Amino acid sequence: MSTRILSLRTAAVFAAATALSLSGLSAQLVENEVVVPAGSTWEYLLYAPESDGFLPSDPVAVDPDFHTTWYLGTSGGYDGPEFLSGAGPLGYDVVTNLDPLGTDIWGLRDGATQPPAGFRRTAYLRTTFTPTEAANQIRISSVIDDGAIIYIDGVEVARTDNFDVGGVDAWDLMTIATGSETAEVGADIPVDLEAGVEVVLAVSLHNNSAAADSSDMGIDLRVATLQVPDPTPPLNDNFAAAELVPNDLP
Repeated sequence: MSTRILSLRTAAVFAAATALSLSGLSAQLVENEVVVPAGSTWEYLLYAPESDGFLPSDPVAVDPDFHTTWYLGTSGGYDGPEFLSGAGPLGYDVVTNLDPLGTDIWGLRDGATQPPAGFRRTAYLRTTFTPTEAANQIRISSVIDDGAIIYIDGVEVARTDNFDVGGVDAWDLMTIATGSETAEVGADIPVDLEAGVEVVLAVSLHNNSAAADSSDMGIDLRVATLQVPDPTPPLNDNFAAAELVPNDLP
């Protein structure tokens, strides 16, 4: 599978509404620890209650603080609609390079393989990991159809670059361009992770507004911590055993 470098924006930069293309996957950085392998188990929510005829809707209707707590998990104060659990890849219908899905997040709730047209918007996913060593950079990669926003402990760290600048991170936020079903998205992202401390990783997965009847979405995020090169130049040992020679020059 080829890897397509899609620009993402760090949280601080995006807050300033500045489009910044990261360097993608740096050949100088080596993976240290895979903290979220592809195929991992995630909690997920595609809110479409049976009482509403299985029509997906904004969870804020039943949980007013949903958009400020869902990415923290229950330990962080989330008390909204129940998240289900399933292994990646997660999505619905057929995403070419994520087929077969590990978990169909629609689950044939109305006998169809995807939500009704016009209601295919956003799904929410979260998981946890605990790095064994401190890390200041992570590498994320996946096929993402169509777009995603990535959070660590409730803070946005990256998003695919196919959103409108300044878009609100909500249920009705949709991408302005389709994602690829075959090429991986990848980026190296600065973080500040402590060894042995659990991290909440959350993803909002968004469909495409230009194709309102887009029939599928999917993701299978892989996350690894990176070994960052030591900026201190190595000692030069060439002269370690050299002898001092008296300078007899006049």
